[in-house]
Amino acid sequence: MNIHEAAERLGVSTRAVRRYIAKKRLTPNYVKGPHGLEAEFDPAQVEELKQEMARQGVTALMARAPVTVEKPGRSEVTGKGSKASGVTLTAEQLAQLLDYTANQAASRVIEGVGEKLSQVMRQGRKMVLTLAEASQESGLSRDKIRAACQAGHLGRREGRRWRIKRTELRRYVAGR
Repeated sequence: MNIHEAAERLGVSTRAVRRYIAKKRLTPNYVKGPHGLEAEFDPAQVEELKQEMARQGVTALMARAPVTVEKPGRSEVTGKGSKASGVTLTAEQLAQLLDYTANQAASRVIEGVGEKLSQVMRQGRKMVLTLAEASQESGLSRDKIRAACQAGHLGRREGRRWRIKRTELRRYVAGR
């Protein structure tokens, strides 16, 4: 399946398919074609992405439309929008949807925390910092750090760049 067929199957543009490739949501196999290398997609992977998009679409739809929850003997309308554009769900379906949405939100938070933690851990091992890293770690502006370096309170010059020892930075910040 080529990029145009994948885009048609997903109901998106070829540009969107390229964004999915960049985000590693789709992994093409590149084969030689008449105009150079061309991306070919596994139909099963495209179908899996389409189903994932459909699940996310239900969540987006739920955010915009009122929900009618069917209970034995009565029904209730909750949410935003007009009653005419509502979605009817059983109580069990609503519970499943809320559970799925909560799990998706939790996994996004965990991924974000993991990225930030790994960034902090990488910086935590560095003994010598750049001007930008020193600024980020100390909370001082780059201009203040640069001024302290030029005054001889911090760091040393390596070519055109400043290198600041983490211990010097901590002492300088504590002494301010």
